[in-house]
Amino acid sequence: HWCPRTLLEKLTPERGFYQLGPRRLGLRCHFKLPEGLWPTVRADVHKLLEQERRPISTAAVVREPSFPWAQQTTAHELANILHEDERFRRVGKRRFALAAWASSNQQT
Repeated sequence: HWCPRTLLEKLTPERGFYQLGPRRLGLRCHFKLPEGLWPTVRADVHKLLEQERRPISTAAVVREPSFPWAQQTTAHELANILHEDERFRRVGKRRFALAAWASSNQQT
C-alpha cells in the first residue's frame, strides 16, 4: 500500500512525472503549454527576474498580463519548465531566482 507522499517522492521529473497542479501528476505530454514556446517563456521570465532584481513566484508570472502565453499554463507547469533551465534556481515552492545571483550576491 502506497501513501500519497511516498508516491510523490517516487514519481519525480527525473523519472518522467511532473506535478501539474495540486494533487495532480502527469507526463511531459500533458503540459498545456506547447514545447515550442518554452524558449520564449524562459527568456521572458529571465528578463522579468532581471528587471525585478528579486525572486518571483511562478503564480505571479502566470498572472502577468503582458505575457501572451501566461493563460496557457499553470504555476506548477511553469515551475517544471523553469526548473529544467540552468539559468534559474528554485528558492522555494514554485519560486525562482536567477542562478547568477548566487555567485554575485545580487539576490535580495
